[in-house]
Amino acid sequence: MTPVESGAAEYGDEWKMGDPRNNDTHLGNIRDQAGKLVNAVPIQTFMTFVLIANALLMGIMTFDFVMLDPTLKWQLEWLDLSMLIAFTVEFVLQAVYLGPRFLRDGWLVFDFIVITLSWAFANSPITVLRSFRIFRIFAIISKAKNMKTLFSAMIRAVPNLISVSVVLGLFMYVFAVLFTNLYGDLFDEGYLDWDYFGRLDYTWITLFQLMTTTSWLSVVRQVMVPRPLSWIGFFFFVIITGIIVMNLFVAVVCEALVEEKAEEEDEDGKLRDEMHSTTPGVADLQRQIQESIRLHAKMQKKLNIILSRLPAP
Repeated sequence: MTPVESGAAEYGDEWKMGDPRNNDTHLGNIRDQAGKLVNAVPIQTFMTFVLIANALLMGIMTFDFVMLDPTLKWQLEWLDLSMLIAFTVEFVLQAVYLGPRFLRDGWLVFDFIVITLSWAFANSPITVLRSFRIFRIFAIISKAKNMKTLFSAMIRAVPNLISVSVVLGLFMYVFAVLFTNLYGDLFDEGYLDWDYFGRLDYTWITLFQLMTTTSWLSVVRQVMVPRPLSWIGFFFFVIITGIIVMNLFVAVVCEALVEEKAEEEDEDGKLRDEMHSTTPGVADLQRQIQESIRLHAKMQKKLNIILSRLPAP
């Protein structure tokens, strides 16, 4: 499937209205050639390689042996600039081919924002601003179908993830208030090596540590020294938040991924059905053309016979 055909499958009649092949002008030919060039498999493969190399380059430029060597740093910065030029040329070709329709492609809009910010902060003395260039690596998602499907599923899952996050936040707040009231004085009494439950914000951080099971046993065992039955509350908290709620996050993403895959399969099925429904029509047209050719040959033969019987002038 050519880039133009894939665009037609995605945008339908609106794409066809702006299809360079339907625009018999010099500009239309330029757009057509730009699309064929930038969407060619070798070009896309090369740009993927450049994208990965650029991400690795930005990581290498953080090492001391680069920062302490002005010559090497200057060379790598020029290499990074050449890669940015390649990204810019690729985007310009896509924009020429698609025209204003590129605004409907979220990945192209993302590329536009990142490339614009990269040029804006290319010579910025503020390291933090220049570091935003690393976000260009996310563009590789648009070049891999499976990664694109997974990312789309994560976006689809956002509303449900927010709902699960709200439930998690409610549980965290309830247990934070409860544990602050129950164990807030243990640090002053010398039972804890840090003030884990002295304030609500301290308790919130401690509960996050417990939820992720990061050194949570050391905290629980310290609390159990003066409060032997405290393990019951911690047990319920870890079960609810660390196991049940966290698994809900995984389940929501998996459900969205299944739905995304099902939609892709439905779209592929519709495309196959359209192709099958079109095939009989093409076959009928071919038969009509062949019949017309035979009829034309027969009429031509009769005409030649009639002309041969006419007297010569």
